[in-house]
Amino acid sequence: MHEVSKNIVPVIYKEDLDAETTSFLEEYYPEAIETPNDNFYC
Repeated sequence: MHEVSKNIVPVIYKEDLDAETTSFLEEYYPEAIETPNDNFYC
């Protein structure tokens, strides 16, 4: 379980961001991990 702010926003620490992102993608969009898109720009 994550910490939450008083506004019920999850708190994700920088050192946990990669693991949280991977976990989210594995659950909701596994194709993104299996076939990464090289055309994605941040």
